[in-house]
Amino acid sequence: MMILNTLMKSKYFLLIVILFLLADNFYSQLKGNENFPGRKKPLLEKNVIIDDSIAHFFISYRIPYKLLVFENNNGIYLARMNLDLDVRQSGKVVLRQSSSKGVKADSYDNTKSSTDFVEGIIQFDLKKGEYVVIPYLNIVRNDVGIQLDSVFIKPIDFEIGKILNPIIVEHNADSCKKHFDFRLINNSNTIPYSSQESTMLIPVKNENISSVSVIIQQDEKEILKKDINKSIYSALTLSECNSHIIVDSASHGQKIKYFLLDGFSSKLNEGDAKFLIKTSNEKPSEFKCNVFWSNKPKSLMIPVFAIQLLNIITDKAKVDTMLDADEKNYDKVLNKFWSVRNPNKNERFNELEAEFYRRADYALENFKTLDNINGAKSDRGKIYIRYGKPDEIKRDYSNPNATVEIWEYIRIDKEFLFTDLNGLGNYILGQ
Repeated sequence: MMILNTLMKSKYFLLIVILFLLADNFYSQLKGNENFPGRKKPLLEKNVIIDDSIAHFFISYRIPYKLLVFENNNGIYLARMNLDLDVRQSGKVVLRQSSSKGVKADSYDNTKSSTDFVEGIIQFDLKKGEYVVIPYLNIVRNDVGIQLDSVFIKPIDFEIGKILNPIIVEHNADSCKKHFDFRLINNSNTIPYSSQESTMLIPVKNENISSVSVIIQQDEKEILKKDINKSIYSALTLSECNSHIIVDSASHGQKIKYFLLDGFSSKLNEGDAKFLIKTSNEKPSEFKCNVFWSNKPKSLMIPVFAIQLLNIITDKAKVDTMLDADEKNYDKVLNKFWSVRNPNKNERFNELEAEFYRRADYALENFKTLDNINGAKSDRGKIYIRYGKPDEIKRDYSNPNATVEIWEYIRIDKEFLFTDLNGLGNYILGQ
């Protein structure tokens, strides 16, 4: 009988493990952006500044700390990376350039960050032609090198039209004491989907042009129409400053007029955007740019899961109605739910929505247990998502049969008591 009970317990334990692995197969999709089509982290950006006879190419990189291998040196976390570029034409290497960077992280948690980066830039000049730039990323203390996506340089990159390729920057007062306060967004030529406004520098060869007209379209709809006369007239270059990349005046080179498009990025949704830019009555030049939410919460990337999480803050009937919609429309249903709850109606980016799913990400990872892989559905997860990080957490081990965890929210005068009766981290909210 004892042997039978042991076998039954073993089978029960094995069943739990199997269920855990099956569930983890779904929730592991929420581990990182690279598991989602179109969600690959951008690492490289290409910008070009044209002189009369030559093109100055700038390949900038932005490597998140979590890809690096840090070494703990008496409490100081150090890492180093090398980026090598092979510039090829007709299959032959015509140029090799490299960049090496070291970085120091403030803490162990900081070494796992996906929002802190090591940034740098490699500059080279090319004559008109067709090239392929093949980048190799080597992480020091990691035996495996990484070949990143190739960067293609085409003859159109060298064309000197009236309107050249725009550069995406942000205003950033820095201590470099440079002429301008522009910092390169450096997000693979994308426009960040965030509450932070971006600026587009629109280069125009003709210095006599006093204004340009810009029309922005998304999903065949006109989002913005604007005439711009704010501009700077300068030869620009890209350089490194205080671990970032800045756009500033060059000591030599051809001066160009750059028109400044401000106040546009907050009006854009995620996805592709088309920019139609023209001078006077001429045919507009067309530029396409992607609006990319680089640190998008992982729990928001699967619409059905993102909708189910709303049970935590709204009634079940509302969520069931949303789930009854066609799966192809889940994104629209979700957007509709959050748009009416956007604290800033003038912006597409919804900080309330972002914070909700950031909390869900934290709960998923930190409150999961062996028999509840979805930490967001645990009692602690639900409270965390609803109220955020507690001001204080206390633990009481005085009861030998249970562990008690007390969460205090001083600012809203609330306290929650959770009890773990089996020592497996299954904390149940007290009544």
